[in-house]
Amino acid sequence: MTRPDPLPHLHAAALAIRETAAPEAGFIALDAALQAAFGHGFFTVMAHEAATGWNRRVYSSRPVKWPVGGGKPSEGRPFVTQVVHEGRPWTGSGAAAMRFAYPDFAALEAVGLGSGLNLPVRAGGVTLGVLNLLHAEGWYTTADVTAGLVFAGLAVPLLQGVAG
Repeated sequence: MTRPDPLPHLHAAALAIRETAAPEAGFIALDAALQAAFGHGFFTVMAHEAATGWNRRVYSSRPVKWPVGGGKPSEGRPFVTQVVHEGRPWTGSGAAAMRFAYPDFAALEAVGLGSGLNLPVRAGGVTLGVLNLLHAEGWYTTADVTAGLVFAGLAVPLLQGVAG
């Protein structure tokens, strides 16, 4: 699948983020930029809270179904070890891959989300959180990771702004 040039979308998100003090406004700009660059059926940002062992949702493009404040444990699953603790991105497609990554796979599958791209947001070698993009099966590939990690870098000050 051919993607549009991500640079104009990175630029737009970077300008919006530098002009706001409110993390929510930055997440909205990032959501729009990621939608334009990659597309997504659902976008969420999880903040990693190492002290509590929890990943807390701080932004959701579908807040009725997946509200801000919800979360998942940050321990005990190979997917979390890879993305959160090791800081390595993950992309997968199809039922087996989605089951591996998401405990709530059935809810995602029910709304047609069968592909994921998870991008760790890191600063100083520490994971602050994760950008999660979901779409129809087959949508994301490993070719999306390089540009995706640049978008994740834009989220560093946003997640630092919601750290609690």
